[in-house]
Amino acid sequence: MPDVVYPIYRIRLLNFHNFVDETITLEGAGHLFLLGDNGCGKTTILDAVHYVLTAGKGMEWNSAARLSGTKRDGRRVQGVILRYNLDTGTMNKDGAITYAALEIIGRNGQPLCIGMGLSATALDEQTGFWGFIRECTLETLPFLIEEDGQTRPASRQEFK
Repeated sequence: MPDVVYPIYRIRLLNFHNFVDETITLEGAGHLFLLGDNGCGKTTILDAVHYVLTAGKGMEWNSAARLSGTKRDGRRVQGVILRYNLDTGTMNKDGAITYAALEIIGRNGQPLCIGMGLSATALDEQTGFWGFIRECTLETLPFLIEEDGQTRPASRQEFK
């Protein structure tokens, strides 16, 4: 049986740790090389891809910091959702919803989106999570809701 390859074309991060709303395109669905200063989000991007591909099973957040010897207490999923940072504290104090999604080149070259939605209300509370798989492009997914002139991430129910 031949190997099946599903290249990643784009990565979408919404309220995911230090990313508010970012879409990263991998030209030609090629390799992902991340270069940048410490703290700019390289490991966050890798964590997001890992989380989507494994649904968080056996997830070690911020594992790159362990390899470089700079890991302190480690990152937890609640901190990713609430955008917690050791230096600035919690940015989403009233709770938040986050999304990490991948657009891959699926069967017959058609786009396929896979991803995870997560919600949390506090650093010490349980998180809600949901996954999705849909044959479409990232633009067609209802990640954001416009309401009273404001834009916010869609809840699990609204995303359905």
